[in-house]
Amino acid sequence: MAAAVAPVIAESSGLPSTALTYGNRPLGSPEEPLLLRTFMPDPSLGDEVLGRHERGAKSPRYSAKKGSDVPGEYKPIDGLPAAIGVNYGSALSYCWDTVECRLLYVWNNGFLDMQNYWGDPSRGNRQSFGYVPNLVGTMFYKAGGKHPVQMGGKSLSDLPEPPKFLGYTKTGKRIIFSYSAGSAEIACEVSSGDVAHNLVIRYKVKGGGELGYQSSLPGHTVKKVSPSELIVTIQGSKIAQYEGSPNKNLLKGGVNAESGKRVFAAMACVTCHSLDGSKSHGPSLLGIHGKERKIKGANKPALADDAYILESIRNPNAKVVDGYPENYMPPYQLKKDEYQALLLYIKTLK
Repeated sequence: MAAAVAPVIAESSGLPSTALTYGNRPLGSPEEPLLLRTFMPDPSLGDEVLGRHERGAKSPRYSAKKGSDVPGEYKPIDGLPAAIGVNYGSALSYCWDTVECRLLYVWNNGFLDMQNYWGDPSRGNRQSFGYVPNLVGTMFYKAGGKHPVQMGGKSLSDLPEPPKFLGYTKTGKRIIFSYSAGSAEIACEVSSGDVAHNLVIRYKVKGGGELGYQSSLPGHTVKKVSPSELIVTIQGSKIAQYEGSPNKNLLKGGVNAESGKRVFAAMACVTCHSLDGSKSHGPSLLGIHGKERKIKGANKPALADDAYILESIRNPNAKVVDGYPENYMPPYQLKKDEYQALLLYIKTLK
């Protein structure tokens, strides 16, 4: 799969704050916030915060080479599929959840590193498993316990029916999330405060019921403007520092079949090329080296030697195997030694 990117607002590129750029570390600006509906990282929020979320189950580990399950298990991906990330440049980033209908965590001096999800533009691939983006910046608020907003003196976590996300509106730099709680409709707006690690949350309710907020939360100051409106100011402090996607050395241990196996996994090659002879989106790689391949549009078959395999990785359309579509596989951009390691691994698939 070719790497995907999304348009984002440039803040430090020297371009105007409304200019669109592309990259794996998107940023909005204070005047033009960026909103992403994407998998969001879960920085160990806990079951009480995510009480209404479904829990994924472990699944058996599968071997494409054997064509069957093998000992071991895959753990569920550690991400929040129903969350929304919002970024106001270096000033403020936050994660808002559409299941619990609440603010989950807040950070600044960065946003998200999307390389796991969108792929590495220099390579043309995305991560095959665990494709949740990584946080970038300093986290200074993280939700804990039940939903702090109350209706009729009860936390929204304790209502018989869960809150229901109704959507959001974006007007200029203002983003307002709306959700229902019983017969009431609540609007929530998050903004940065006047000092470091400070944020302001405004809640308004319509449709009946009086808004309340959990008392005695550390760093929280609650101002009741009216029975239908609250302003909550939160003074946070540094919780954790995040640097984004770690650099992976796929060739640790040298250029050999074992490091080639890591390249194969990192490029998600098994998505299209089976290792057990079964047909997939692309030809199986089982026993390919040294065999003749019938090539689309050619009178003679091609020998799958070292040169053929390397050419097929660098330029997949050069010799397309008969029965498979053109333009399906992207031309992967690997390091010179990664090509060689991948070749050595493919040659072991006998």
